[in-house]
Amino acid sequence: MHVHLIALLLSGLLLAQAGPTDTLVEGEGTKVPEPPKEKIDPAQAAADQAAQLFLQALLEGKADRLSQLGGDPFSFSGKRIEGAEAIQATWKKLLPTIKRELPEEDQGQMQVVDYAQAEKRFGKPPAKLDALKLSRCKFAIVQFQKRPGFVMIVQPQAKGEWVVVGIED
Repeated sequence: MHVHLIALLLSGLLLAQAGPTDTLVEGEGTKVPEPPKEKIDPAQAAADQAAQLFLQALLEGKADRLSQLGGDPFSFSGKRIEGAEAIQATWKKLLPTIKRELPEEDQGQMQVVDYAQAEKRFGKPPAKLDALKLSRCKFAIVQFQKRPGFVMIVQPQAKGEWVVVGIED
């Protein structure tokens, strides 16, 4: 009985020593801090999601979905196309070639970076992209194992939304 009482008192002391964010390792009485919570940047999360949805539509070859998800105007390797119908028609023209070149078994790997990181990796952007105000943009770098990759230009819009406004080889 005394042993149980002493054990109960000791466990109460150990619990009292642990702060609200500490947990105890069972049986040892050692404080172990909880892992730090990762802070999520809402702008980065929104840009990531916009790029991921766009890439999925591209891999599926869906011109209508690409037109809905992409910005208007849209930059196809620096060639600016305006109007939903013209953008969708351009996608319909380009998708057969793109689908033929994209390996089915390799869905690609994507990394979304900011302007400074993209400039460090690729150098100064070409002048043909000046109209996109690139310093505000994020860049979804898509790489494949068996084919050259490409970059999707993701731009902030109203209400914290991001949209892909261009694609560049």
